[in-house]
Amino acid sequence: MNRAMGKKILLYECEGFLEEILRQTNHEFLIDADPVSSINDDVILVINNANFKDQSLNLLAHILPVIIIGTTKLQNLNPHIKIVPKPIVISELLALLNKAKSYAAMIAPRIWLNASQGILIHNIKELSAISLTSTETKLMQYLSCEGQSKTKNEILKNVFGYKSSDTNTLETHLSRLRKKIEPTLTITSDRDGAYRIHY
Repeated sequence: MNRAMGKKILLYECEGFLEEILRQTNHEFLIDADPVSSINDDVILVINNANFKDQSLNLLAHILPVIIIGTTKLQNLNPHIKIVPKPIVISELLALLNKAKSYAAMIAPRIWLNASQGILIHNIKELSAISLTSTETKLMQYLSCEGQSKTKNEILKNVFGYKSSDTNTLETHLSRLRKKIEPTLTITSDRDGAYRIHY
């Protein structure tokens, strides 16, 4: 049997046989824990419940891999959610687990940025997500990287590709971004004109 690199798998309402089969891999398991409170970068959520209609699942799928065994009644299914039909072909399920990866980076405690889709997720239980433009997403990625202050020149060069700081482009984009993300996150500048995100 193909042995995958060890990952944490949250089995939610799965039958015992599935747990037994997956125990033959070197994955770590969480059994029937609350999917929302169990989120971290390493978890793969495997759900076996055709009646599971919690819309937070669509939001969770912007952060971590979600695999549904069987069918689902969820409307407007997030394209990141993978469906494994029954009867299960174990090799296909193991292949999905091996390829599974997180879709978002945690940029602060309980705050994730899905850069590929331009979504900032900050409150799973209340289904709170903020849509960002591609420029706002790049700004969030750059400002949250390494937690250090970034000067206007650094931001203009690395986010916008500008060589000169003789522009108000940054201030305009930051103003729009602040309106979206505050009070969850704040962007401040110090007396030297360096910008930083605060959580």
